[in-house]
Amino acid sequence: MQTNAIHLLLLSFRLLIAEIRAGKMTVIMLALVLAVSSATIISVFSQRLDSAMLNKSSELLGADLRLLSREEISKDWYQQAQVLGLETTTTLEFPSVVLLGEEMALAAVKAVDQGYPLKGQLATKKNSALEEGPASGKVWLEPRLLALLNAELGDVIEVGAITLEVAAEIINESDRAGNFYSLSPRLMMNLQDVAAAKLVQPGSRVSWRMLVAGESLALESLKKDLEPSLASHQSFESLTDNNQALAASLSKARSYLSLAAMLAIILAGIAIAMAAQDYARHHFDSSALLRTLGASRSYVTRLYLYQLMYLALFTSVIGLMLGYVGQEVLTQLLASVFNPGSSEASLPSAGYSAWFIASLTAPITLIGFALPPLLSLGRVSPLRVLRRELEPMAWNSWAIYGLGLAMMALLNYWFSQNLTMTLIIIVGGFVILLALLFILQFLLFSADKLIPKAKLSMSLRFAWQQINRDRYRTSIQVLAFSLTLMVMLIIAIVRNDLLQDWQKNLPQDSANFFAMNIQGYQVDRYQQDLEAAGFVISTAFPMVPGRLTIINDVVVKSDVEYSKDPALQRDLVLSGGRELPLGNIITEGAWFTKTSLAEVSIAQSLAKRLRLKIGDQLVFDVAGQNISARISSLRKVDWGSMKPNFYILFSADLVEQLPLNYLTSFYVSEEYNHLLTKIIRDYPGITLLDMSQVLIQVQSLLGQVTLAVEYLLILVLFAGILVLIAALHSSLDDRLRQGAILRTLGAKRQQLKLMQWFEFIVLGALAGIIAVAGAEIICWILYQKLFELEYSWHFSYWLWLPVMSALLIAVLANRNLIQVIKQPPLVILRKL
Repeated sequence: MQTNAIHLLLLSFRLLIAEIRAGKMTVIMLALVLAVSSATIISVFSQRLDSAMLNKSSELLGADLRLLSREEISKDWYQQAQVLGLETTTTLEFPSVVLLGEEMALAAVKAVDQGYPLKGQLATKKNSALEEGPASGKVWLEPRLLALLNAELGDVIEVGAITLEVAAEIINESDRAGNFYSLSPRLMMNLQDVAAAKLVQPGSRVSWRMLVAGESLALESLKKDLEPSLASHQSFESLTDNNQALAASLSKARSYLSLAAMLAIILAGIAIAMAAQDYARHHFDSSALLRTLGASRSYVTRLYLYQLMYLALFTSVIGLMLGYVGQEVLTQLLASVFNPGSSEASLPSAGYSAWFIASLTAPITLIGFALPPLLSLGRVSPLRVLRRELEPMAWNSWAIYGLGLAMMALLNYWFSQNLTMTLIIIVGGFVILLALLFILQFLLFSADKLIPKAKLSMSLRFAWQQINRDRYRTSIQVLAFSLTLMVMLIIAIVRNDLLQDWQKNLPQDSANFFAMNIQGYQVDRYQQDLEAAGFVISTAFPMVPGRLTIINDVVVKSDVEYSKDPALQRDLVLSGGRELPLGNIITEGAWFTKTSLAEVSIAQSLAKRLRLKIGDQLVFDVAGQNISARISSLRKVDWGSMKPNFYILFSADLVEQLPLNYLTSFYVSEEYNHLLTKIIRDYPGITLLDMSQVLIQVQSLLGQVTLAVEYLLILVLFAGILVLIAALHSSLDDRLRQGAILRTLGAKRQQLKLMQWFEFIVLGALAGIIAVAGAEIICWILYQKLFELEYSWHFSYWLWLPVMSALLIAVLANRNLIQVIKQPPLVILRKL
């Protein structure tokens, strides 16, 4: 028994090698390698990207775990961390006025100990990669603070009760904490000097932070041990509101890359299905001969199943190797975004799970698309040797489609981890194509009744008969063509619209400085000075801190659900006015009118979290006064853009009651940077936030993601070509027989050529129309449910794409089916 099994394995292997050498497995092998490569690139690359984002988050926190406290943190907690093998360090932040001669300025002081920083980047103008903060007796100042004090390196400034030497100009501090809208220029000092400076007294408004780094299991253990002991003023910090521009851009980019790979795998699966059906038809005779020689149905079935097993193993190895190279290319493109300035930039390695998912691609794709046709080979009757019209009973078509869809859905969800995208593409795409299949058959039937065939030339008449002879088979072929065009169109539309969205939010002159705490009387003069200096300015927004305290008569503090939301545990930045901010879109309700009284507009994301709806009544505590307002609209806000955005916007009547200051943003090109120093000194009370590095980082990311997209487009294009080739070859035998019979009856080569041209021009035009319709519908759904973008219908595509697809498919078909015209009829007829 064991000897028979080994003999069958060897026979199956030899037959597979012979099939490969004969070129009968080319399309299936190429499609499998492409599917495995695409899955490897996305699954491995996505996992490395997620790890890089997690590391980036740690850098922005300055640690893997960070604890905030209004009082000095217990030494026992540090000892607990050290027992678990974790590294710790401490920072202390508070506002203080610093002096240099007659000059003074309010600074955001940050005192650090010798272990700082644990994670992230700390850089001065002279040293871009520091591993510790200022030494005792020294301070580092931001350029803004140097300008306000008119200070230089080496000067001695007064900080509380002591004097400290300005030793460096700090330019990068990746873990900078604090609210976006209340930042003062940074002064960094050594923690040992704080006591002598006598700046921290009982009741002082300070922020102590315990920074921890180490293994994830130890971190979870420490967090679990400390949480029950936390006081009301102590909490673990997260990155909920930090670096949203980078996170939002990466999220859309990752969704797009997953979409491209998913579509490439689907196209590869369709090519495999068509090629496998063609392969099975060509092996009915050999299977019948094996049955005649005594082989059992089980023997024949296992013979071909072993071939699938070898094929899966062989293509998986090649696909994984090519996928490794592909994801390394993408990794190198994006590594510099996460490791700026590093000569050996790279992303963290992927775990075994990503490689395991990629390695399952070939067997799952073969099970879903190639298994049903090949299983029919074991059911071939031995009588086929005598009666070639006998064909094995085929699987139920719904069972075949269901298996293929299930396998594709499972595979795509595994590596994309995005259920919405998987359902839209797999289920939505299938339903749309099924509807189009019935519509197409109805149109062919109707056209056949309406077209006066007797008036057509012989070539056109025979071509139309070829189209209508088997409408189901013609429809399948048209859908194969249209699916290829549809996928390419979806990829092109989404790519172009995503790039336009990114460029719209981040043009080259995007604001790279934000000015805050501008008093009402300063707004006009400040903006005039900015404009006179040659800076590109934007609208000034009113702003005031306030806290949401009551929702529909429910006190937020006393409600268990509301008290968990971070937006309700801190002051929100409130704004308002008559104009809807640029980039905001009203999704429910209506924007304020001139007669609006006591109304408020809420960001859709916050309303969803708090389950707010139009008409709900809210109460805000603003500078000691209660402001009551009714929700009149919900807004979609693009938090990924580099524009001022607000959760809460009040109607104009409420804005007039508030103690406001203002926020504006402007763009300063590198050659005008020196002019900014004078403006900083002229307006010392205005807080300036430099976003240049964040802007450069996000723009660099988008440029490199664009390159990554172009590489994946090559995979999709190659998969599309495989589908076209498989679709054309699926009807080759019938066309050869029909061509031979027509040639025998006197048809000329030129007439056959004209027949093929006309047939495929019609099929190509139909495929183009279906492709545009399907792409428009699927893209609209993707934009609404996944990318959150406004979709613009592409009416021009309905004009030129059917024409282009008719010409493209006709050219490809006539090139691939040239042997129908050139093959001598006698050679073909002898094979019948």
